[in-house]
Amino acid sequence: MFASGGYDMHKILMTMRSSSPFLLAALALTSSGLPAVAGLAIDGTQLPYLAQFDPADRPPPLSASGGGARFSPPERNAPESAAGGATRNSCVSMSPLVPKDANGSYYGLTASGRPELYLYALRASGTRAEQATLFIYEYTEGGPSFEPAYEKAFDLPEATRSIVRVSIDEATEFELDPDSQYEWYIEIECEPGSADPTTLAFTYGWIERTSDDPVGLGTIGTNEAAAAYGDAGIWFEYLGNLVAAGPENWDYILSGFSDAIGDSVDLSGAQVVPSEDNSNVQIVEPVAAPSADDRATIAP
Repeated sequence: MFASGGYDMHKILMTMRSSSPFLLAALALTSSGLPAVAGLAIDGTQLPYLAQFDPADRPPPLSASGGGARFSPPERNAPESAAGGATRNSCVSMSPLVPKDANGSYYGLTASGRPELYLYALRASGTRAEQATLFIYEYTEGGPSFEPAYEKAFDLPEATRSIVRVSIDEATEFELDPDSQYEWYIEIECEPGSADPTTLAFTYGWIERTSDDPVGLGTIGTNEAAAAYGDAGIWFEYLGNLVAAGPENWDYILSGFSDAIGDSVDLSGAQVVPSEDNSNVQIVEPVAAPSADDRATIAP
């Protein structure tokens, strides 16, 4: 599954990360030029980020009763020693569609043993990166376990902008335990076969399965279900129901992650269409700016 040197480099990264997230952040800063530290410390005081999902004043999708499907962050966080971040390599960057907790970690609750993770992918043209790997590690008192409890390779779409869905296979025996916390980690080899760590792109965050599902609906694809899970602070079923309820909800979802995605293209009003080649991929087609001729035509 790994190219030559890839697995050894992954073990090195995991060792560094489990001992100190800030060592990994330093590597990310060296390799990408962008910091991946999940917070900023001044005089020993940690300054938390705001929750990442923020659709500003955009009205949320409405349920049949007229209520808005908003999300209320839970009063729970990733482990205090955790961090969540990503490198932005020259081949591809992946922005998790997961909010950040008060400590700046990508963190979300799920009611499912096999939840679905969505990521926004921005791909450079001509890149050799064709595949990513999802790893899930169980968290213990000493930190994340060294060996993954689950791993899965998945294909990267060739589209410049896309949304990729990856989940734990139903056929596997592994599922999240409500009594544990888990760290997910996604790695992309931008130069397959290279042992150079600066060619790796990665992102990681935290997920926890709640033992109390006050909604009990799972993903049924309605805004009503999304609203109920949003009120309960259960992110993965909130997002899953918004996505399944209809493509018109993508405008609201992407607007809530616009700052985190950091794309130079305005994604508000973007058209999101299913990929013809992969049922787990949505292609993002930004609204094109009007040409000079169009502006002249519509000018008063």
